[in-house]
Amino acid sequence: MARLRATFIAAAALLLGCGPVTASTPTLLWRDAKKVAVLCLVAPTRLLDYRDLQSDLCRRVVANAGLNAPLPVTEIAHGDPQVIASDTVALLVHASVQAGPQSTPLVAFSIRPFRATAEQTAQLFSAPPRAATLGADGVGDAALDAAIDAALSETLPWRADEASSGPQPLIER
Repeated sequence: MARLRATFIAAAALLLGCGPVTASTPTLLWRDAKKVAVLCLVAPTRLLDYRDLQSDLCRRVVANAGLNAPLPVTEIAHGDPQVIASDTVALLVHASVQAGPQSTPLVAFSIRPFRATAEQTAQLFSAPPRAATLGADGVGDAALDAAIDAALSETLPWRADEASSGPQPLIER
């Protein structure tokens, strides 16, 4: 009986236009964060100069993440101690390149937030991996910007899916 009732309520909610429910607050990973540091890694490839792509990708992520951000967003280099600073959320951008359609380079990447804290704040899963074709010169274009924007909209609490729950404020104690 309870199962039938739950099914009826779910069906009524769908008919009334109610969509899936999303969390109203971001994960604890963002609590008391003071800055966002972007760290990028593009796997070496023979298709293009991966260092140029790594620089371009990081620059694009910083620019996009910084739009209307309540925290400063900066790029950091490998080995920078900011990645483990207690007041920093690091956005780890990991990418690889392979030959795509018509031999155009295709970059696949993921963006995952990381914060080194003693509390249980790990966010095990984040935005799904994205892919975009690159120009013949190995530099991104509007397709890469759109893929970055989509990934960040599912990663950053202030950019959270405006279509469903709207931006989420950061948690402060």
